[in-house]
Amino acid sequence: GELIGINVAIATAGSSGGQAGSIGVGFSIPSNIAKRVAAELMKHGVASHALLGALVQDEVDRTNTAAFTSGAVVKELTPGGPAKRGGMQVGDVVVSFNGVAITASSDLVAAVRLEPAGAPATIVVLRDGVELTLEVTLGDAADAN
Repeated sequence: GELIGINVAIATAGSSGGQAGSIGVGFSIPSNIAKRVAAELMKHGVASHALLGALVQDEVDRTNTAAFTSGAVVKELTPGGPAKRGGMQVGDVVVSFNGVAITASSDLVAAVRLEPAGAPATIVVLRDGVELTLEVTLGDAADAN
């Protein structure tokens, strides 16, 4: 088999008078992220984590029966941040990140976390019913602290 992830946590049932043990739910880091982070740690002693600089929430538009839209709607942008510099605007609905469909805000957060700081990203947004492709250079989450 091939390594697809590294276990980092497993959900367990509580033991307050009841039965304890695994409930069969585990959480892992995808192996491609673990490989990138390990390589960065070995080379630089630290690992980078990408930052988009946009506060997003789920978008589901069912008002237009001809076109159903889902994605991550941009609610706020970090002034001078990567998303803002890349042309993103409040109200944009992110529907694709580096070729991966975005159907919820958690999809976008996960897609950004896959990338190292400074990585280029191709982001497709819907703005006023028009699909636009934006090229963004991701920032470094360490700079946000």
